[in-house]
Amino acid sequence: MDDDAGIRDVVRVFLGSLGYRVEVAENGESAIEIYREAMQAGDPFSIVILDLSVTTGRGGIETLQEIKTLEPGVKAIITSGFTGDPIFSRFREHGFVAALPKPFHIRDLNEIIQSILSSRSSA
Repeated sequence: MDDDAGIRDVVRVFLGSLGYRVEVAENGESAIEIYREAMQAGDPFSIVILDLSVTTGRGGIETLQEIKTLEPGVKAIITSGFTGDPIFSRFREHGFVAALPKPFHIRDLNEIIQSILSSRSSA
């Protein structure tokens, strides 16, 4: 989830090219609906990537809280250009498993995703 269309497009294209199934959302409401539909279809997402703050609608914190009501074990990565925000530095306290400052390289995002996925498979 990111309110910047350029970021959504780049992440969608690059993660898709790496073989990931990718859905993008502009705001929290859309992200929650996409997540809910995937769960109802029996094909939930392994990881969600949420921007800390968006211009309209729910930001990353509120969105993750709602998604956790649907799936308490969801793995979430928070992204933000506002890395000085105390929420970003204490991301685990807010239910995120990783934090990625913007701007980021897609390889860094992929490394975080691979780390999360490998820790899930070894658990």
